[in-house]
Amino acid sequence: MPEAVPACAPNAAAAPLPRAAAGEHAHELASGLRCRIGQGTPDWPAAHAETLQFALWLRGHGLVHDGARALRIPPHHCLGWRGRGAPPAVQASTCALHVTLRIARAALQALAGADSEAWLDQPGVAPPLRVAAASSRCLHSAHELVTLLRDGGASRLLLDAKCLELLAHLLAMRSDARALPLSPAQRAALAHARERLFDNLADPPTPAELARGCGLNPHRFKQAFRSVYGQSIHAACQAERMRVAWQLIASGETDVGSAGHQVGYANLSHFSVAFQRHFGLRPSELKRCAAQAP
Repeated sequence: MPEAVPACAPNAAAAPLPRAAAGEHAHELASGLRCRIGQGTPDWPAAHAETLQFALWLRGHGLVHDGARALRIPPHHCLGWRGRGAPPAVQASTCALHVTLRIARAALQALAGADSEAWLDQPGVAPPLRVAAASSRCLHSAHELVTLLRDGGASRLLLDAKCLELLAHLLAMRSDARALPLSPAQRAALAHARERLFDNLADPPTPAELARGCGLNPHRFKQAFRSVYGQSIHAACQAERMRVAWQLIASGETDVGSAGHQVGYANLSHFSVAFQRHFGLRPSELKRCAAQAP
């Protein structure tokens, strides 16, 4: 089972942005594509027709429940849901920040054509609910859209273009994941290598060392790792460092400097910069946020 949502007070009913500010923080295209900045729990209304909805997490954590499954949503990951009726239940830390996109199936097919097929036309292959790591292009596009929506004054044409750009990157995120043919033994070896990588974040093994343990050459190992886990070895290690650091600071029992040292940073300034780049807030801000949580 995934972990509980880290501090900043897990809150399934966290308030979205004030309605008075909705015009400044949401944009809808003539095609029906709706883009919105959200805080806390994503504001996903029920869908009357089959709809594709994305929530790209820029800051904070979440949990999404789908029947017997509970999937963790780390920062810089995207939650995608395809279906109709009530969307899956989501919990989020109150400091969570995300960009949500919503579009009906028919509108998406008309807008994106073949680019929509990976999400819409593979029943049994493309699951209706998925959490995946976002690409750097996807994150860059999302941050630009957030800036435009928050600052106001951008032309409708520019907002349309940025919403469509983000949608294109989100759709490509799925079609870019080409699975390599791996045996069950190789997948088990990859899982063991990932555990070894995360067991010593302060001094992790090199990719060459991990590859030898899997019986693969380094190039094949890197390809297999990305295929199975959706990100490079370095990105996975860095994300785990930040996740552990978040938990240590949010617990209230570890100061910022100690948390940085435990995940491999000898320089507190470098740690603070990396943490802010990853989560969108400084570790000292998380420390204050955690101290205020009930």
